Amino acid sequence: MTMTLEEAVRSVLTRYAAFNGRAGRSEFWFWVLFVIGVSVAINLASLTIGLLGILS
Repeated sequence: MTMTLEEAVRSVLTRYAAFNGRAGRSEFWFWVLFVIGVSVAINLASLTIGLLGILS
């Protein structure tokens, strides 16, 4: 079953503590893409507002 990015993120966030079964391929890779995107956005925001010196 192919999921969209929104469906995959919603699925992961609603079933984060269910340790039975497996995630589908599209669910896994869309979640990885989402996490990388959020990480890049946070890093760019911290560089833009100058938090790099505070956190290092």
